[in-house]
Amino acid sequence: MPPPASHMANTWSPSAAEANPFVRFRDRLDSYEAVRLGTMSDEEFLDLVSRLDERVAAVDGKGFVETPVITADALAHHIGVDLSLHVKDETGNVGGSHKARHLFGSALHLCIDQPDDSRSLAIASCGNAALGAAIIARAMDRAIEVFVPAWADSTITASLAALGAEVQRCERRPDESGDP
Repeated sequence: MPPPASHMANTWSPSAAEANPFVRFRDRLDSYEAVRLGTMSDEEFLDLVSRLDERVAAVDGKGFVETPVITADALAHHIGVDLSLHVKDETGNVGGSHKARHLFGSALHLCIDQPDDSRSLAIASCGNAALGAAIIARAMDRAIEVFVPAWADSTITASLAALGAEVQRCERRPDESGDP
C-alpha cells in the first residue's frame, strides 16, 4: 500500500490534472471529504492519487486517464437505429474495462481511512471486475481472493494468477440462477 499522503513527496504535476480523472474531478470523490474536513490537504490528496496511480501503471502498464467517446454512426445504421450514436471506449483503460476505475475510488478510501490495514481483499466477479481489483490490490501491495464462476475465461484467470490473486472457482448450484 502506498504510504500515507503525509509521508509522500509531491509527485503530481499540473499536466496530471488534465490527464488523470481522479485528479481533475477530485472534488467529486467521496474520499476527497478528508480535504473538506481538513484532515488532509489538497496537495496530500493529489500526492496520494498520483502515487497510487503510478503503482497501478507499474502493474498494468498504464494509469488512469479519461477514455474517449467515439462517434459510431455506422454501428447505429448497421443495427437499424436512426440516430447519432456515441460510444465510450473503455478498452484502453486499466484492466481493459471500466471496472478498475470504480475500484480505484475504493482504494483511495482504504489508503485514507485505513492506511496501515494489510488485510486481504476479496471480490466476486465473472472476470473483468476481478481483474481490475487484482491490479489495484497488487498496486496497494495487498493480497486478494477472487471468486469467479467455474466457466470464467481461462485468459482472465491466468492473468489473475499472474497478478498474485488467489482464484476460487465457484460452481453454480442447480437451484441457482444468475452468476454463482
